[in-house]
Amino acid sequence: MRPPLPSWYSGREQVGAFLRKNPLRGVRRWRMVPTSANAQPALATYVWNEQTGAFTRHSVSVLTLRGDLIEEIMAFMNPELLEPFGLPASLPA
Repeated sequence: MRPPLPSWYSGREQVGAFLRKNPLRGVRRWRMVPTSANAQPALATYVWNEQTGAFTRHSVSVLTLRGDLIEEIMAFMNPELLEPFGLPASLPA
């Protein structure tokens, strides 16, 4: 199992710049499914797979909240981590 990516972004501007430059730049199609991990809100992330014609497991992001704001996002880039969540291996288009 791989550890989380060793990246650190502080503040809305830095996080927004990272998201626009990388996962949200339009190269990949994503689906996110709300779930929870260790009693914290989390998002199971699926990425479009042209070969299968479905969204397949990609990662899980665990959110730490402070009030109604996100304080921390810890992304685990290992598709196998989604198996214990009882979520499907893939999602239809």
